[in-house]
Amino acid sequence: MKRNSSIEVLRIIAMLLIVQSHFAVHGYMTAVGGDLASIGNSLNRFLITLITTGNIGNGLFMIITGYYLSLSSSYNLRRILRVVIQVLTYSLLCYFFFTLVLGVSSFSFAGLFSAATPLMHDTYWYFSSYILVYIFHPYINAIINNINRKELGLLILFMAIVWGFVPALLGLSFQKSSFLVFCLFYFIGAYLRRYYVIGEGFGLKWISLRFNKKQIKGILIAVVALWFFTALVTAWFTPFYRFVYMASPLIILLSVSAFLLFLNLNFVKGSRLINAIAGCMGGVYLLSDNPFVRDYLYESIFHVSNYIESNSMIIYTYSFVFLTFTCCVFVEFIRKSLYDFMERVFTRTK
Repeated sequence: MKRNSSIEVLRIIAMLLIVQSHFAVHGYMTAVGGDLASIGNSLNRFLITLITTGNIGNGLFMIITGYYLSLSSSYNLRRILRVVIQVLTYSLLCYFFFTLVLGVSSFSFAGLFSAATPLMHDTYWYFSSYILVYIFHPYINAIINNINRKELGLLILFMAIVWGFVPALLGLSFQKSSFLVFCLFYFIGAYLRRYYVIGEGFGLKWISLRFNKKQIKGILIAVVALWFFTALVTAWFTPFYRFVYMASPLIILLSVSAFLLFLNLNFVKGSRLINAIAGCMGGVYLLSDNPFVRDYLYESIFHVSNYIESNSMIIYTYSFVFLTFTCCVFVEFIRKSLYDFMERVFTRTK
């Protein structure tokens, strides 16, 4: 399917949000044992909560997935194989490199088994949930195709209430899982694909908003301002973090409005470079968030704990984020090129 390069730009932005969030969560917060109150520099405490944007990135990725994949009615075995091989490649190579080459961890067959079955051990929780969504997507799409607009809207609303609104407002959790939350965002993407018309909106008679670019920008600015304020409060009252957790009303509104804005902008048309970079985002996640890589990255290379109280923390952080992102894109581009070459050779031989 021909991709909208504007949406691919959003995919790249979503991954940058995830990478910077990993620096906040696995880097700075881990360094202080999750105790933000121990950080004396008030500005840095706020900035660390401000860059925990991974939930926004995850929501955007699944909305994009639902927007495209909801049109599918069958499995693409080649796609599944590519994803599984991609996950196994990074998991096994990182394990061998950090145990046998660098020796930062002891080699064991139990560890090797865990590295060889990363999707079963939630090494990459996002990909584990994504694979489940992909496995069930023909049946999920069958539900979407056999209910009307009102029923799909109510399904999204009920899921958002049970696994989004209630946990955020009451601090309760009812049978919540990342798979169900991903299904919620998938349904949202599917709804937008079917019922949102670019430049015209949803065509609802009972609402005056047509959701054009100007209106969407206004909504997005308002939601970002509210999210910014929530992050400020969270820096001193950590229970408020549930208001910016994935599937919270704030994250849903922010993800949907950002997606609609880029869908309407359509400022990039058919850029092969952007599409190629966007196609590397899975590799960026798998490499940068590998347990061995991230520990070594934050502790032995970037030494993030040294910058927690620094007035230049934000400058160092974004320098590290863009460097990590760029290197991971380069590695994934090489891996994809090698995989495509081997696939062509195998196909010819066969």
